[in-house]
Amino acid sequence: MAIILFGNGPELHDRLAGEAGSFAAVEAQLTTADAVIIPVRRANAFHLATIVSWALARRGAPNVIAALDPHPLTTLPQRFADHLMNLHNAGISKSIQLIMDDQLLEPLLSHLAEKAQSGPETDLLRLLGILCDTALVGPHWFVFEIINRCNARCLYCNIHAPTRRPSRDFLTQQLPFEMYARTVEDLARMGTDGVTILANGEPLLHPDFIRMIHHAKQHGLRTNFFTNGLLLGEKQAGAILESQTEEMFCTVSAASAATYARLHADVDEQDWAILEDNLRRFFTRRADTGTKRPMAWMVNVICSANAREILAMAEWAAQLGFDGLRPQLLRVDEFNRPLALKMDEINFLREALPKLEGRCAELGLTLWDAFAFQLRHAGDNPDAWSGDEFIDRGCFIGWALGLAKANGDLSFCCTVKPVANLADAPFHELWTGGRYQEARLAAKDLRHAGDLILRDGQTLYTDACHHCDNHDINRRMHQLLSRYDLWRFLG
Repeated sequence: MAIILFGNGPELHDRLAGEAGSFAAVEAQLTTADAVIIPVRRANAFHLATIVSWALARRGAPNVIAALDPHPLTTLPQRFADHLMNLHNAGISKSIQLIMDDQLLEPLLSHLAEKAQSGPETDLLRLLGILCDTALVGPHWFVFEIINRCNARCLYCNIHAPTRRPSRDFLTQQLPFEMYARTVEDLARMGTDGVTILANGEPLLHPDFIRMIHHAKQHGLRTNFFTNGLLLGEKQAGAILESQTEEMFCTVSAASAATYARLHADVDEQDWAILEDNLRRFFTRRADTGTKRPMAWMVNVICSANAREILAMAEWAAQLGFDGLRPQLLRVDEFNRPLALKMDEINFLREALPKLEGRCAELGLTLWDAFAFQLRHAGDNPDAWSGDEFIDRGCFIGWALGLAKANGDLSFCCTVKPVANLADAPFHELWTGGRYQEARLAAKDLRHAGDLILRDGQTLYTDACHHCDNHDINRRMHQLLSRYDLWRFLG
């Protein structure tokens, strides 16, 4: 009697067998079966060494076989073939056989090996991971929310708006530098490209903010940060410029003192003057360095209170010295619904978009390309500005992005969807398994698998998926799958 083994645990085996609970029956027969047949598929291709090692141990011949290293991708097809031969030789004495059960696996490896001659390996390995249901490298980008305090309290903010009531415990949370540093070091080893330092509030309030930028830079990671600019004084500006961080995103959401004061509970029109002075001084000092680093983006959350200032925002940004303009549509919640865009305002923004694009080009401003994407998808519902694209074609954020909250919680995306905590284990262990892996796979088919329950009891698929905070990174993954002709290998 031969048994079919897809994985060394119920998660992998049951998923590939298509039958919940089937692993237990296979495990019970493993020691007495005449033969163990392991079908080789994309979804278990990078787990075969572990599966065969486990099966050998259960059948009385312990042998720890080295896992297949996906690096370098250019030689992976031949190394994979050699790996299969080694596994065959290791298992033959205990009647463990591997059979190729996936007509797309070998063509996929050959296709990507060819693309790797000119394409970035970490991007291609991330895409291979999507196609093989396995995290082969770290996320493209990692976001740290380092503190929960704020000095502005924007009316549209889901944490600090005047109608919100965050607890005292929440407001005192800040990410310990040691936890941040360990994670950064893990990310650097895992092939992550860069990190964002922001907050559920204002990151410059964290006492280790500058130290955090330096630590990431020392480990070869690109860095950027968000700020409201009010604390961008002489000392902080100098330290930021010295750090050589790549990007700064300054959230303003206004082009006039009156609008600025109307949208921020803890500031007034005098603070507008402080913000302008801070930014002028910052850009003057940056010019003195002879570089354009950090590239500076003016961020504007577009709502009913400021939508008709969109062209003026470009003028103000250029006048101050910004390099880019990042308008993004408001994410509507019950607390900020009075600020929701009306359809006439959406239509105004659509009509203004060509003028905005032209004016930004004249002013030398880079316009965030996702703004047009948001306007195109807003349709009859200004809050559904990411549409159903990632729901219908797949959300791949689980391979592309990581996010840590100030309390160490790992969130699956920028909406609060906790899957682990950095105190539980090193990040590289959390990234590849457990609830993180479950969520990663479920997000590939949100309509049918999005009812996965997360650590806080909510489901993976929520209304927030229709105004995806990570749509720019998700779009990037979709675009890369198209660029490298990989959609045909999905499924």
